[in-house]
Amino acid sequence: MLKTKTKCRQIDIDTEQEVWLAVSTGASIARELGLAETDRVRIETVISEMAHNVLLHGGGGTIEIEAVVENDRRGLRICAKDTGPGIADVSEALRDGFSTLNSLGIGLGVTKRMMDDVAIRSCPGWGTVVTVTKWLTNGREDRPRQGSSVGTREQ
Repeated sequence: MLKTKTKCRQIDIDTEQEVWLAVSTGASIARELGLAETDRVRIETVISEMAHNVLLHGGGGTIEIEAVVENDRRGLRICAKDTGPGIADVSEALRDGFSTLNSLGIGLGVTKRMMDDVAIRSCPGWGTVVTVTKWLTNGREDRPRQGSSVGTREQ
């Protein structure tokens, strides 16, 4: 498999301002890459969730955002890393409603649904690495076909 990194930014996440810097950076790279508007909103949501998890659960860490090319696919990859307490049960953490902070518990569950590829490595006491990718959709994006009604996706 041919892999090429085309653009990468790493942002330290130690404050709320850095969370929003990561969101803005991801939106900018997604726009440059040509992701559809709906996918850019997904990217912003996922980066916000991942960066808040790094800040609130991991005590800080980093977010890496990169445009990637693998074979004939282009996409955006986000990697969140922290050295916090880790996740004891990743399957449980991916369940909607799961929270250790009495929050809504939508972070990892919504991330899993909004992205194409999700990988989580965590070791209690050592930290967590969450890597997600959103792939472009063969140039079709979310634009309706000519002559079709708005909201209809090409199949």
